[in-house]
Amino acid sequence: MRLTLNLLSDPTKDFQVWNDRAGGRGAPRVAAIVMTMVGSKSTLRSTPDRASRMYIERAIEIAVQYPALFDTDPVDAIVVTDDFMSSGRIGGAQSIPVARLKVGQFHTVQGKRLQVNRSVTRYQNELAYLASMI
Repeated sequence: MRLTLNLLSDPTKDFQVWNDRAGGRGAPRVAAIVMTMVGSKSTLRSTPDRASRMYIERAIEIAVQYPALFDTDPVDAIVVTDDFMSSGRIGGAQSIPVARLKVGQFHTVQGKRLQVNRSVTRYQNELAYLASMI
């Protein structure tokens, strides 16, 4: 993340050099940084565990160093989502958007029979929220 934000903001980096040669457009704006839950959840519902909190805090520390690249306060641009687990595997392997998966459906992925569980509803809500951020 630091490398990407630095690439977009440092005038000596290739992106800005070539951008200037192409007409000098401004750097792209960052609407959101999406972080999937990096560790497991704590025992409290919708609460990241300590390892996940550490990664989130580190992302915030980096993002606030580049406020000019963000459309909003960099802290507000960081969105934490769950790891989509089997729904993500099914969606990716079968080219089915998570929004179209239905609870209870079975799909075969790499020879394993997977079922879409109730958590897909939460993932669908998270994806709708992400879309609203952009």
